[in-house]
Amino acid sequence: ARGARVDPTAVLDPPVFVGENALVGPRARVGPYAVVGPGCLLDHDSAVRDATVCPDTYVGGGVRLDGVVADGPV
Repeated sequence: ARGARVDPTAVLDPPVFVGENALVGPRARVGPYAVVGPGCLLDHDSAVRDATVCPDTYVGGGVRLDGVVADGPV
């Protein structure tokens, strides 16, 4: 979406959605079947697969989310 930033070393595996003003950090992996809400930050080496990350959620470096809904810092 508008204003989303994806680091060049990040990997997007469709289908994925990255919301407005979200940031996908270095070496992060998103997808398949991932939704990253607006204003989220996926830190370095994190992974989101078959999961929803609610708006304004921080996913820490190296954290792996698979098959969950994340709301708040993880």
